[in-house]
Amino acid sequence: MDKSRRETWRDDAELPTDRVAVLNWSTEAMVNDNDGLIRDTLAGIAHAVTEEMSAVAADQSSRYLLRFGRFIGRVGPNHLWSFECDAEWPLQPESSGQLHFEDDREPLAATVVAVGDLDLVLSLRDELGDSIASATLVAQPLFIYDALRKRLNDSTEQLLDTSMVAQLLDLVDLESEDVDPTRPDPQPQSNTAEPDDEPAEDEDNSVWGLSAEQLAAAEHATRDGLRFVWGPPGTGKTSTLAASVAAMAGIGRRVMVVAHSNVAVDVAMTRVAALMADSPLLREGQVLRVGIPQLAEARDCAEILPDEIIGGRFPDLIERRRELEKERRRLSGAMRAAAPTPDSKLAHELAAVRAAQAEIDQQLTDGQNQLIRDARVVGCTLSKLVIDNLLWSWKRDAVVIDEASMAGLPFVFALAMDAPTTLACFGDFRQLPPIAISEREGAKAWFGRDVFEIAEVVGRIEAGIPDPRLAVLRTQYRMGAVIAGAVSKVAYFDLLFTDSAAEERAHRISQVSPGAGFEVVIIDTSDIGTRCEFDGAHRSFSRFNLRAAGVTALVAHQLAQDASLEIGVISPYRAQVAALFALLRSQPRTATATMHRFQGSERDAVVIDLADAAPMKGPSRLTARDENLALRLLNVGISRARGKLVIVADLAFLRETSASTSPPLRFIDELTERGGIVLPAGELIVDGHSPSVTWCTDWWSSVDALVGPAVNPVVELSFTDPSFGTADTVERVSGLLARGMALSVRGPVEVASLLEDFDVRLRLSALGAAPMAIVEGLGVAVGGMLPCEPAVVLKGAAVTAVVQRLLHREG
Repeated sequence: MDKSRRETWRDDAELPTDRVAVLNWSTEAMVNDNDGLIRDTLAGIAHAVTEEMSAVAADQSSRYLLRFGRFIGRVGPNHLWSFECDAEWPLQPESSGQLHFEDDREPLAATVVAVGDLDLVLSLRDELGDSIASATLVAQPLFIYDALRKRLNDSTEQLLDTSMVAQLLDLVDLESEDVDPTRPDPQPQSNTAEPDDEPAEDEDNSVWGLSAEQLAAAEHATRDGLRFVWGPPGTGKTSTLAASVAAMAGIGRRVMVVAHSNVAVDVAMTRVAALMADSPLLREGQVLRVGIPQLAEARDCAEILPDEIIGGRFPDLIERRRELEKERRRLSGAMRAAAPTPDSKLAHELAAVRAAQAEIDQQLTDGQNQLIRDARVVGCTLSKLVIDNLLWSWKRDAVVIDEASMAGLPFVFALAMDAPTTLACFGDFRQLPPIAISEREGAKAWFGRDVFEIAEVVGRIEAGIPDPRLAVLRTQYRMGAVIAGAVSKVAYFDLLFTDSAAEERAHRISQVSPGAGFEVVIIDTSDIGTRCEFDGAHRSFSRFNLRAAGVTALVAHQLAQDASLEIGVISPYRAQVAALFALLRSQPRTATATMHRFQGSERDAVVIDLADAAPMKGPSRLTARDENLALRLLNVGISRARGKLVIVADLAFLRETSASTSPPLRFIDELTERGGIVLPAGELIVDGHSPSVTWCTDWWSSVDALVGPAVNPVVELSFTDPSFGTADTVERVSGLLARGMALSVRGPVEVASLLEDFDVRLRLSALGAAPMAIVEGLGVAVGGMLPCEPAVVLKGAAVTAVVQRLLHREG
């Protein structure tokens, strides 16, 4: 905070008394009575947690329908299961619940490990075989917020040391701290010159394989006080974080590593373990990843998993527990078979087995607890930290927060109140912010903003003011020069430099089609008239565009012809991702997700489907209306690509409905100016075929292609424009009926009036924004606004189910 603003508040005797005013004022003010201000701020944060709890409780039912469960791994007694699910998810990792089955099995306790766009991962203690067709999760998400509120209230009552909170609120004069001349300069500068700190060319001359720039940032993060390491995409942020943790642990400091998601904790802790491979701390079980790991690489890193460490020390107990679990399942099955007649002998035996299990579990838990108490480094999610008394009471000298831009501020402040010597925040404020469920001002103020903003780091960078708390990583090793140059210009003040090895790799990857030889390809769908609409689910404003999805799936198929490529297909909209996932679920080496879920990932080639098109009035909050959010979201998507970036967008729609300064147009214009190519979608879809998509020359050709393999199918036709009210439509419908098909027709009166004498079910309301044909189990045909325009067939039962759900219709 600049001195003039501080002096103004020192001279002001009147302090805001309204709670929301305190929330908004607290980061702007500087008064002598910091303790009073901090008490008010913490009270406001606790109130914001209450508001968020209310919103989560009211958001939707706590019952979630799950499908196609499959076993994916095991850690100690925990069995990890992945399920498909279409529901919106306000759940935090570590949320508890009960899993209910359709058969007569007893409900099982479950813990949420991770929440995706269309799936979630649960941890269960019981073995359930290899697959589960369907189940229902009854979730209990509120206890995490309740625990967080209690931690904040307890800290507010004690208020032992407010120094770290004062630093978070930017209430400490930074002028007394000199700027380290060896630290990377955070100020904007040209990226045509070489950075001051080159990566070490000879790996033997570097420490841990890090560049001089990364080592300087790691050293910066180990210093006392509040520290920030700003790591734009591909700059080695996680390796730098791991180096700082290893350095602090090596000199005897107790370090806690936390993040919002299990994936982030997994990545950070496996990197720490790799750097500390030769350390006795790792061999002695003093570097721990506490909680349930999601990634296979973390589950395989037995040296840091308490279950595996204790299992290795007490193998007889582990074997005895497995034997007892088998016996428990046998007895439980026998009792169900004997029901409703009670069997006292079986009940007595089952009780004895459960008592023996509980005794062994307690012994193993005691061993794990002692392991945690003695640890030098502990990694866990923020949720796990606030709900676990042992972790919360673990004495820590330093706290390191990964992906700090996504960490909810109430969690960060709760940690700061514990007054660690060092609080190091690693992240990127140009990537995704935390998500607030509540629309109330207090909740948005503290759940919707990130730590870089609240501590005025962003303000200082934008104003060109040096910040001694900040180190910046400027050399990126992921993207090619065209992609990185646009990202640097639009999102990072021309800050980033591209490593030569990344440029060479991108050149090799870019040779794949479409646009062979170009690192960036913009597929303009303006010429094929795509149509965008809202998900029909209650209170959902997510968008989907089925014709655009047909283009995107075709692009992904072309990219997949190079068997060496890892491909990412992403969209801002969950509804569009649902359609894309149904089309690409069987394509190898292809991950499909929203931009939110793709943060932290990278792929050789990335396809971004923006989906926005008529008849929408303009882009959504995610793509332009909220420029800060849209900039972050698109930056995440674009910066995932190592060497090939394809953006599928209706450029005419974007230019007609958006300002030239909107994030999509800024990125697209910058990418094309740097050498990207624009291709009309019409050229791409000529003879366009893939296992899940076929493009046809006109509407009726697509209907024939869809119903051709079917035997007496039930077909639903939907027309959106009077131009379909022609003699040709009458002839086509007559032909379908002659083939024994059961027809349902929707459309305007110009169409319906011509078909009144036919044996078809008529409705005057169209299904969606584009002409459509649906055949249960086979797929969907989606046309242009006119019969003569190209139409696409999206194949498969999964596509049919998704489209029906998006249209809010049951099949």
